[in-house]
Amino acid sequence: MDNPELGPDIERMTAYCTYCPKLCRFTCPAAAGEGRETVTPWGMMRLLEVTRDGSIPLDADTAEVFFHCTGCRRCQTFCRHENDVPRALHKARTWAAAEDLLPDAVAALRDTFAAHGRPFAEAPDRPIDDAPFDPESPFAFWPDCSTVQHHPEKVEATAHLLKAFLGQAPRLIATDQAVPCCGFPLHAAGLDSPRELPDLDGLRAIYTDCPSFAAWHAPESSWDAPEGPHPPVRHLLTLLLDAEDLPEPTRRLDLGHAVLHPDCKTARQSRHLDLLDQVLAHLCEEPPQAAPFPREESPCCGGEHLYATVEPRGSRNAGIALLDATDTPSSTPIVTTSQTCRSHLQSLDEDRVVLTLLDLLLEAYSP
Repeated sequence: MDNPELGPDIERMTAYCTYCPKLCRFTCPAAAGEGRETVTPWGMMRLLEVTRDGSIPLDADTAEVFFHCTGCRRCQTFCRHENDVPRALHKARTWAAAEDLLPDAVAALRDTFAAHGRPFAEAPDRPIDDAPFDPESPFAFWPDCSTVQHHPEKVEATAHLLKAFLGQAPRLIATDQAVPCCGFPLHAAGLDSPRELPDLDGLRAIYTDCPSFAAWHAPESSWDAPEGPHPPVRHLLTLLLDAEDLPEPTRRLDLGHAVLHPDCKTARQSRHLDLLDQVLAHLCEEPPQAAPFPREESPCCGGEHLYATVEPRGSRNAGIALLDATDTPSSTPIVTTSQTCRSHLQSLDEDRVVLTLLDLLLEAYSP
């Protein structure tokens, strides 16, 4: 096996991590959730260095470790050298995938995508009604897979929201009445999507409530954006910047009793925290409170799809740790920017009210 050249930036990062005394260990949801040194940022980066230089072989057991990074980038927030550990470990996953050394759970995820075009094998609660959408629009909405799966009614409601901001109904990204995944979970696993993109001709912009999709296309994120022509991908947070005539909310929200948990992709990959502050100020009479670890320091809930697939126990433990860290009763709502985070946290505490940014926009601008 010829070990790949991962580039001088990755070599520099692995060298810095190798000789660091694990100062970012406390930041890592995998390290906390699994309780083992192998999946600390130090452990994974050290393993990458010794497999790349040939000191130990890349085999199935070694490769499996590289899939325990959620991509949250929280370790970078506390790193003196600003090492992008998710970027380095994505290169490692791509190497593992090229050698056909995928963990069983990732191979199963690949097969689910091949069969269904998305990370869920089961059908959504109901089909999406495409009546509110305009198939000829130069703007499109590509919803988060978790929104499609669990809240299809919000996909339809978002058509009216986008029309209010952009002056025309958006196109729904769909094929044969189905809404496909953008393919990010496969890309994060080091794999290429097995499907063709839906028709994107004539589009000026794609809006999404999926933080991972938006982060994938953000400058300086941990993942290289897909090659080839592609309209700009914009998070729904940017609506308030893009609207030519910014509409006032129908009602301003009082969320002073809630706690804010910005998801990792929005906070540290897309770096949209200042924009999130502006949006919440526009929507709310009283915005949600900052959690004990605010802004860039916000912990990862462990619900990222790839990690939750590979390590469900660690994913659950990381989510429980986040709920415990808020130090609030179950009656205190949590506001998050990700439907995936919401679904994960509510699976851990069914009594906890978790609201997404999309929920807030739809409520603030409801007729």
